[in-house]
Amino acid sequence: MKLKTSPIAGILLVIALVTGMTAVIRASADSSPDGNKMFGTTPFIYTAETADDAVQNEQTYKLALQWAEAWKTRDGKLRLEIMSSSMQKEFRQQQKAATGDANNTVIRWSSPWVVSYIAESDAEEALITYRYTDSTGSQYLGTERLSFGEENGRTVVNSSKTEIEMKPYSEE
Repeated sequence: MKLKTSPIAGILLVIALVTGMTAVIRASADSSPDGNKMFGTTPFIYTAETADDAVQNEQTYKLALQWAEAWKTRDGKLRLEIMSSSMQKEFRQQQKAATGDANNTVIRWSSPWVVSYIAESDAEEALITYRYTDSTGSQYLGTERLSFGEENGRTVVNSSKTEIEMKPYSEE
């Protein structure tokens, strides 16, 4: 995914990083993977105090997007790729308990389904907000918090915690 940015935003980021200010990056809703316009112009937010932080934050943001897309598509393989080894072990145990097959990578139920999501991240954690719908047209919001760490020289998801399972939601 290539984020759309304006030249002014790029200049402001460089100035912020050079002067040591904390930078907050916001991309337009048009740059989310699915054109998410659910929350105006904030599908992508991360903060950085140094250029190294900005690189790390971009990496954790991409992991958060992969995590969310896996939830949307019910593809646990995408999540397994970015989990720590302890999370992978726990995932396989949960799959065995739920389906009888530790190698089953289908996740989530089929309804309600994820319509869109947004992610906010920094170097240590991310908050993903999911919007769901069902066949009746009802809408729901749920949130999940991820934490990140290093394992074998790469950034991985160390933990995930559902903060809001599913709460009725209305755009009105």
